[in-house]
Formats: sequence, C-alpha cells, structure tokens
Amino acid sequence: MLAILSSEDASLNLVSKIIILNDLQQLIKVLGTDMINFVNTEKGGKYKLLIMTFLENSSGDNELKYEALRTIQYLVGHA
Repeated sequence: MLAILSSEDASLNLVSKIIILNDLQQLIKVLGTDMINFVNTEKGGKYKLLIMTFLENSSGDNELKYEALRTIQYLVGHA
C-alpha cells in the first residue's frame, strides 16, 4: 500500500491516494504502535516524509491535503 503512494506512476490518480491514506489511518487505529514504527522507520522514514509532502504538493486537491493531515495526526497522536 505504501509503495503505491510513493509510485511515480501517472495512472494513479488523486482518488487512489486519498483512499490509501484513509486505509493507512484505519491500520494505525487497529495496529497502533506497530504500524507507526513501520511508517517511521521503513526505508529510513521515507514513507512519513512522503505523506508530509502531500500537504504541500497536493496538486490543489484539498481532500488529499486533508487526508494527509489526518494521517500525520494519527502518526503523531499514537506515538
């Protein structure tokens, strides 16, 4: 799932990324610290940085920005 977010594939539209971010939030709720540790440490923290970049580079899509913000809040709130 996280590999899809980091993909440069143009066929992935914003809706796919929004859905994946929402799914990631649900995984954080269920798995808690295990999921947080994975996102924070896997590939040197690249995934967390990627999620944070969606806040700035959301292509003008407020829903993507909102889901990225919520995901970061879950990561910080459960840490």
